[in-house]
Parts: sequence; C-alpha cells; structure tokens
Amino acid sequence: MSSATDAVNDDRLFAGVMQDADLFSLLQKHRDKFSRITFWAVHDGQSWRNYWPITGRTEYPMLFDRHCQPKPALDAVIKVALGKS
Repeated sequence: MSSATDAVNDDRLFAGVMQDADLFSLLQKHRDKFSRITFWAVHDGQSWRNYWPITGRTEYPMLFDRHCQPKPALDAVIKVALGKS
C-alpha cells in the first residue's frame, strides 16, 4: 500500500474521533430506540468509502485502521458506551 492509504494526518484523525464520539453519544442518549448498530466494515481497507462515489479516494471511516489496529475513535466510542465521556 502507498503511504497515502496508510496514514491520516492528526487533524483529520481528531475530527473523526470527535464525530464518532458525538454520533455514539447521540445513539446512547436514544438507546431505547435502537436494538443494534451495524458497521459495514471492520477496518478502513474494507470500507466502500474508498471507491464510491469517488474512485481512488482514500477514507478512514472505521474504528480500526488498514492494519486492523484500533484507532483513537475506538477509545472514544468505548468511553461513551461506559458513560465516561
């Protein structure tokens, strides 16, 4: 893989963490309305957002990177689930 698909800059990573934490806070607040949350992939390399709607675009939407290592967003989501956010 090229370095462009392996790395994400700190600003973009932080923005993703905040978006994930905010989304899961909202879901936690309204948890009586949901029975489950489904992810469409496990890691960034599996995401459909890498090829649609823009072919060749690199995205980082998942909680695990392309090497299946947890990203900071995973910690943020776990903290929300545990009520520590």
